Amino acid sequence: MSTNDFPAHVLPALAILAAAAVTLHLTTHRSKKEVTNDIKATLKDGFCGHNNILISRLPLPQSNASSCATLLGLFHEQDTQVTVHGDSLISSKKSWEAVVASFGHSRVLPGLGQFSKNAHPYKLSSADGSYDFYTIRGNGTHAVEINRATLITILILSNARTIYEYSDSSGYRGAFGSWTGQWYINWRAGQPAVVTLKPHDSHSPATDVYPPTFPARVDRCVQMMAGVVVDAATPGSFSVAFPGRLAPGHYRLKHQKNGFGLSHGSRHIYNMNGGKVFEIDFLFPQPMEYFEVKEAKEKYLLTLPSTKGERDVSLHVSEEDYLTLCKALDDLPWANLSWSMHRGMRDLLLEVAADHMNTYRDELAQRLRDAARTHHPQLVNSGWNSDFAKHQMGEMAASAVLAGRGNSGDAVRIVTALAEQIHGGTTQERDTTSFWENIGKNPRSRLEPDDIVALVKVFVLEWSQEFNYQMYHQLPITLLFG
Repeated sequence: MSTNDFPAHVLPALAILAAAAVTLHLTTHRSKKEVTNDIKATLKDGFCGHNNILISRLPLPQSNASSCATLLGLFHEQDTQVTVHGDSLISSKKSWEAVVASFGHSRVLPGLGQFSKNAHPYKLSSADGSYDFYTIRGNGTHAVEINRATLITILILSNARTIYEYSDSSGYRGAFGSWTGQWYINWRAGQPAVVTLKPHDSHSPATDVYPPTFPARVDRCVQMMAGVVVDAATPGSFSVAFPGRLAPGHYRLKHQKNGFGLSHGSRHIYNMNGGKVFEIDFLFPQPMEYFEVKEAKEKYLLTLPSTKGERDVSLHVSEEDYLTLCKALDDLPWANLSWSMHRGMRDLLLEVAADHMNTYRDELAQRLRDAARTHHPQLVNSGWNSDFAKHQMGEMAASAVLAGRGNSGDAVRIVTALAEQIHGGTTQERDTTSFWENIGKNPRSRLEPDDIVALVKVFVLEWSQEFNYQMYHQLPITLLFG
């Protein structure tokens, strides 16, 4: 059959379909046996088997455009030392050697393991010489299969926010800005979904005033995305999940023991990450009838944003459940970057914290301003630029706190670094505070270090981004990352 057999008015459509059909060509290299050292990132297993990692804004020098190489040059094992050398980053060790090795026996994947611009590509090898990878014709880069849970986890680790999403019968397209660069997802109907990561072109290691890396914890990032708070000191004693943003109306908050597995929403992505939803309580927003609203006896009434964007949700909360919310504020995990997080949890916790946060906002800003001067040597030793730490860091921290809301990861890094100097303890110690549970009965005449940590954790919420964890509905189970 030739094009002459079709009416003239359908020929342009046929041309478009033909072009789409040849857009992406994949050459598949199949392994002889299953390989376990692939790229995975979940609550259960961490990133490539590591829960605690370091993340840099820019990757180690790359000699090709492979997104796999870029990601493994941005995420580093916890004991890796990444420093600035001229206009490049250098590393004290080759991170993820087990993962790199599984890309294929005696194959060269340029860009991995390089320590300078002029270094030779790292030769990859593995014991069995097997791994499934794909070559995308046209740009010659290698792509590996990842599942959608891994994709979402590496997005939130990089503090991704949605730039645009478009989904219809022709497929899905999305772009996400992040701390580590720009993410793109392209899934045309009938073709594999391809994920790419492009590093920043707006920063340089030589001029960046921040330490080259910051620590991140995979499990905490997943929990905040799914709206789950766990007592880090004794996980079995307190673990609660939050509802999503609600439609306009009146609701009564009900604490459901082990109810997360019965809820609708983020439990699915939590399950996909290996989480145990049946162990977690759920704060259920029970809709109220008109007569129930008139007769409501709950002590607290919280006004929250609705799915329509207005503050037209009224949540009636008993004193006991209000204390649960305060406990959740005290148990928020410590972080050095803003979260890509569950918006329902963010709405509710910020509403509970608002009055006391505003009461102590001025003092918190001044204490951070003073810390930049007092702890200048320690800040420089931890990688901050000396002039920046001396002249601008404190003022930027104070301005960010006084602003109330924002979306700058840079501001969060500055504020949390100063709070760490004031506190002096470990990350695990900062995970648990007691400020919010007793501030109503015990107002502070002066903020203690533990109080500053509690307030800064709320500041991080104020400067965090909503993340659409239900994007997995729009994606296939497996995608090509290249």
